[in-house]
Amino acid sequence: GLLKEPWKDKVPTACRSRTMLAKIQKIAAFATVLALVLRIEDCKTLRGQAEIAEDKREIVWQRAARLARPDFSGYWKLSSVEGNPDKVARLMGANWLKRKAMKAAKWGIGRIFVRLRQHGDKFHITCTTPLGKSTVRFVVGKGKQRATATDGGHYVLEPRWEGPAVVSTLQRAGKIVTSRRSMRRGQMVIETNIQGASASDV
Repeated sequence: GLLKEPWKDKVPTACRSRTMLAKIQKIAAFATVLALVLRIEDCKTLRGQAEIAEDKREIVWQRAARLARPDFSGYWKLSSVEGNPDKVARLMGANWLKRKAMKAAKWGIGRIFVRLRQHGDKFHITCTTPLGKSTVRFVVGKGKQRATATDGGHYVLEPRWEGPAVVSTLQRAGKIVTSRRSMRRGQMVIETNIQGASASDV
């Protein structure tokens, strides 16, 4: 027959129960820790997947924005002026006599011409006005760049894309001006803002 294990009879039942309970508790604690580790790993995985998805959305958005950017190339003539050009001119430093002459000339309507060549982010603009002619070249998104105005004055501009518009921050003689170039129903619009005043050349 089977051999008898006499040591089992010598171990009290309560002691065996406590030992078994301790083992069960250890196993339960290990299972809890394991579940927590797995949950943490799942969270890391989900967070990583979310970051990847966000990166992909950003790439798609950037590609869509590039495709939505217009081509400003063409030969343009100033056809109208909107907003408050007199206040803008005053804040930019034009004296009363000069502003009066500009107003008499209807702010250059029909007398200001722009030839623009665009290749992606590269712009080559030639502007002809009653005051003279100027040519400026810049690259959108390249930071601060120097340029010359039609009156011979120098300024620094920092162009960037904002959706389908080119927004430039210009600094000249201690004044900061924001210019926004966009398309509206087939016409190029240049909006100039300084200290809350704005005017648009169309």
